Amino acid sequence: MPPAAWTPPLAVSTAVFAGALDDAQWDALDASGVQAVEIVGPAPRLPLDDPDCYRRTEGRLRRARVRLHSVHLPYGRALDLSQPDDAAREAALAATARNVRLAADLGAKLVVVHPSAEPIPDAERAARLDAARRSLAALTGVAAQAGVRVAVECLPRTCLGNTAAELRSIVDPLDAAAGVCLDVNHLNLREPDIAAAVATLAPRLLTLHCSDNDGVDERHWLPGAEGGVVDWTAFLGALRANGYGGPFLYEVRAPDPDPAVALRAVEDNYRRLLATHGPAPA
Repeated sequence: MPPAAWTPPLAVSTAVFAGALDDAQWDALDASGVQAVEIVGPAPRLPLDDPDCYRRTEGRLRRARVRLHSVHLPYGRALDLSQPDDAAREAALAATARNVRLAADLGAKLVVVHPSAEPIPDAERAARLDAARRSLAALTGVAAQAGVRVAVECLPRTCLGNTAAELRSIVDPLDAAAGVCLDVNHLNLREPDIAAAVATLAPRLLTLHCSDNDGVDERHWLPGAEGGVVDWTAFLGALRANGYGGPFLYEVRAPDPDPAVALRAVEDNYRRLLATHGPAPA
């Protein structure tokens, strides 16, 4: 019997809905071919910010066919884990730790966190990297106690972790409760060889954010969209070659305001992407 083709589970970020989760969106998820979901922030999309929304989401998850893969924690300047001011950084860390515990209460086994906000001047970068590592070490301890792993996301522009090597330098001092979220829409902006970047991150790779861009800035387009520059053949081949076994998680801007139509667009894109660019059976 010939070996099976490489077919990672399909997952989506709730960013595909561009708004707070409601019953129509949950119904669309459960009726779709999507297997797992990442609930993404910040407000109003993330139920951690709203107690009533949080309780509704918790109840809906218990009944849902689709499983919870991860929670993308709130982010922004007030939650910047690399802040040079110790008091501000400790406040950001405390708030993020609370969100980790809330994500665990929702049933998440993985949280995605930004290592910094922006802009970060070159003169501050080394100090900010050190501060981010100290914050993430503390956060990883909180997450481990809650039974959750931490995926540190690669980010664009001047943010920390905007290259594969820098992201590895952030996560390598952390224990096994931490790893990497590879956002290809961010990483390809500074990595001309996306396959080499995947290989660099593979030993710590926990999850993906998949979308396309124009090579100038993040766009969160569907993979292969007109004007997109990501080399999906190289990316998918590198994922398989390096043993990635997690979901192929779309983090795209809403392709349609109707949640069922938006999810069908993602599913159609996923099938075409694997058919056109997916690696051949080993």
